[in-house]
Amino acid sequence: MAQKYGETTVIEIAQGISYEALSERVPAPQRIEIVSLYKQVLDVEELSKCEVGELLRALRPDSLLERFAYRKQTGHHNSKDFIKLKGTKGQINHSEHET
Repeated sequence: MAQKYGETTVIEIAQGISYEALSERVPAPQRIEIVSLYKQVLDVEELSKCEVGELLRALRPDSLLERFAYRKQTGHHNSKDFIKLKGTKGQINHSEHET
């Protein structure tokens, strides 16, 4: 939703800031969902006690290391091998080379 409405707007909704232009831009069901998701992600009951930086960090994607750790843990990793051929890189698709 931050991509659709903008980070500032999403943070304003989470903080409970309301004004007419915001209400016109973001429908009520989406505002309720934004608040609900923030409460769930940050594991808090009251978003007004959260700092802006904390709300902003919740919008940021995970770090590269966290994504690698998640893929390793869940078994979601790419099984293609990289090889070097005369200074270039390529991929081997194992399913195409079966005999």
